[in-house]
Amino acid sequence: MKQTPLLPEDPYQKAMARFWIRFGENKAIVLQSIRFGVLLTEGKEQQEATLIALQNLKYLEEELRGKKFFGGEKIGLVDLALGWLAYYLEIYEEVSGAKLLNPVH
Repeated sequence: MKQTPLLPEDPYQKAMARFWIRFGENKAIVLQSIRFGVLLTEGKEQQEATLIALQNLKYLEEELRGKKFFGGEKIGLVDLALGWLAYYLEIYEEVSGAKLLNPVH
């Protein structure tokens, strides 16, 4: 049975994978801006938090552009670490009323 490594063998690609995992874990950047900024605020504060969340999601989207997974054609640790985010975005939208997803993308 062929195994798929969780991290790329190439040192640069491995460093980039670790960067994106850390980016996703960083509470001040992605997760907290969505969770607390969008869900627990209203009005102008929610709009500002939504813009921050959208900018951070854009970084992830740009990294994925044209690829099936963060690592290309094979699932890896970054996909496993951040994969849950796409599932919860619809829930965040429903609970907060804020628009985070663009059906065109």
